[in-house]
Amino acid sequence: MDEYINKMIKDVDFDYYMKKNIGNGIYLSDEEISILNMYNIDYKNVKSINELIYKIDEYLEEENIEELEWLASTLAETNYYQNTNK
Repeated sequence: MDEYINKMIKDVDFDYYMKKNIGNGIYLSDEEISILNMYNIDYKNVKSINELIYKIDEYLEEENIEELEWLASTLAETNYYQNTNK
């Protein structure tokens, strides 16, 4: 069992899921960036995480895409924890 778990951990690309600062205080993982690229959503020129969420929501008005809904929800949660005074 330990060998199986060790193999699984070894095979996971943690960098792919690690959030990185892309500018303007926006943190995205490579996974999130690949989803945005897949749907041609320009994340490089947004000024805030709210603007990025807005762009995703605009896209979702046209099509119901589970990946983008997940991403919008994840970004909204991140925004809440980063930018809400508690």
